[in-house]
Amino acid sequence: MAGAITDIANVTISLQGVTVSRQGYGTPVFLAKHRFTQEVVTAYSNLLSVGQVFPTTHSVYKAATQFFANTPVGKAFKVGQIEADLKLTPAAVATGKIYSFTIASGAVSANISVTATGSDTTTTIATAIAAAVEASTVGALVAATAATGVVTIAPTGTNKFAVTALLNVTDSYTSTATAPQALQRVLDADSDCYFVASEDHSETWVLAMAADVEARSKLYAVAVEGATNYGTYVKGAAVSGDILGKLSDAGYFRTFALYHQRADEDFVELNYVGHNAPFDAGSVIWTNNVVALAASQNVDGNVLTQTQQNNLSARNATFIRLEGGQNATRGGLVAGGERIDNIRGRDALENEMKANLTALLLSQKGGKLPYNNNGINAVRSTIAKTLDLFVRRSFINDNYLITLPDERDVSAAKKGLGLLDEGYFKAELSGSIELIDITGTLAISFNA
Repeated sequence: MAGAITDIANVTISLQGVTVSRQGYGTPVFLAKHRFTQEVVTAYSNLLSVGQVFPTTHSVYKAATQFFANTPVGKAFKVGQIEADLKLTPAAVATGKIYSFTIASGAVSANISVTATGSDTTTTIATAIAAAVEASTVGALVAATAATGVVTIAPTGTNKFAVTALLNVTDSYTSTATAPQALQRVLDADSDCYFVASEDHSETWVLAMAADVEARSKLYAVAVEGATNYGTYVKGAAVSGDILGKLSDAGYFRTFALYHQRADEDFVELNYVGHNAPFDAGSVIWTNNVVALAASQNVDGNVLTQTQQNNLSARNATFIRLEGGQNATRGGLVAGGERIDNIRGRDALENEMKANLTALLLSQKGGKLPYNNNGINAVRSTIAKTLDLFVRRSFINDNYLITLPDERDVSAAKKGLGLLDEGYFKAELSGSIELIDITGTLAISFNA
């Protein structure tokens, strides 16, 4: 009887102490509410291309500014759209002022324009805008309503829409999507990303996102501000408002958090991500990074005290402080206490190993991978080739062990299925030198 269809090569790696491409381990997706594109996920290779779509005041542009501020720069910055109704607010009314924008849904688009008269108010302008949308060619694909000087535009059914070239109207958004719902929608559209970040830094959103990402092969990056995050901390008893403490209490291994006074204004977590994104997973550490950010400050505008730094460290949080005349990150851990580079490197190694073993099985045109010691040694060679790549990245040491069975020790039942499932390897993490403490002695003479 035939069994369920599974991946032809599967690799599981455990760390002691949705598929991403080999290039995707440096790609972030930033979740934000917007209606500037119809696509759920859009990718940008530089800040200029972001600015052609998003206003400079939008959270997406601010986050992209941080990501692309690094040298070398990451190859791609992706934006994930949080499903939301669009609210348009007309500017103050003046006779002859034009309120306009372009709205598109699918291949259908319409230019909406309303000109104010002397008797108009923001409420009458909003009503006129809503009526114009409803009467346009796009009207059957969206629903437009007006109330108290605000126009609300929502899609009908599964339709998508975008609004661009806004003149004398400002945009805002209302969404009922939870963090898991928003992320799932984005990953359904494009899962080729590794870092997840969001414009929403609220406690409810952050904790929900962290819990959801924990079950995915992703890393969630978040920056927070506020005195509660660096106050006295009792493990397992974080208080309301202590987002860093609650993340640490939950022991999340796929969330890393940065404390910074500009977290909510500038989305500095994208600067932190962008610093290491261009480099191979496992090859770089996430502490002692010299970054183009100000040192972390407390709510009084002063650099963090030693006690406040210690409190952040107790939460496994990252912060920035002046080191040797340069602002550098300290921490580099996920909320659960493991090093960020170990999590990212492990994920990339697992993905690379699976890709290479799958390629081995799929490259047998005109032949086959025999179930004998020659075939098993080909598997061994592929595993070794992958491990050697991560040795060169200084992620693991070269004393790794690979264990595969002798063909004579494999059961006839497994041979009949073509199943080789008794393979195992063990590798030692290289780690990194992050702190140096040297003791010296000065003497008048060595002979004294």
